[in-house]
Amino acid sequence: MLPTYFFANVDIRDPEQYADYRRQVSQISAQFGASYICRGGKFDLLEGDGMYDRLTIMKFPTWDNCRTWYHSKEYGRVKSIRQASSRGNLFMTEGLPGDAVATPGAGLVLAMGTVHDQETYKEYQQATRQTLTASEGIVLAAGGRVARLEGAEPQQKIVLLSFPSYQAAKDWYQSPEYRSAMKLRQASTDSMLLIAEAI
Repeated sequence: MLPTYFFANVDIRDPEQYADYRRQVSQISAQFGASYICRGGKFDLLEGDGMYDRLTIMKFPTWDNCRTWYHSKEYGRVKSIRQASSRGNLFMTEGLPGDAVATPGAGLVLAMGTVHDQETYKEYQQATRQTLTASEGIVLAAGGRVARLEGAEPQQKIVLLSFPSYQAAKDWYQSPEYRSAMKLRQASTDSMLLIAEAI
């Protein structure tokens, strides 16, 4: 069984009503094994566009846990509050096997894209692995199945990385080694990339 990551990127239209949703959803999500990784903290969109102001990332034990939670009666009771008070894009992707976790205060890199040159993208993946080792980055999700829950259709490939801190993630992104590898990604995909802070 692979862990699964749930993403919600929303634009809040009624803050008071959305706050009511936030108060209720945590306990419901925990009943299905979910833990919050990112919940409305700061993030920087470094490439691409189309992101709303609030980002939430949760980790579920399995794909089925996440889908069961989303379609459950329990979550349905508060889902309507969120939908009435915000708009956004919600999707999920499988993570990698193992016990890798994002620690509090970690820097998260979320990249989403559509690959149009597989060979060049494979070169990018190989080059990036070396930069991650040097920067203590770990891969939480990369290339697993993806499903849209609400809003726009997500990109076909989603990658989630974790670094020791927000600044460490920025330093990795700005390093000469990654900037060199990044050219391969940009040549082989249509993508967006952001850095967020874990809670």
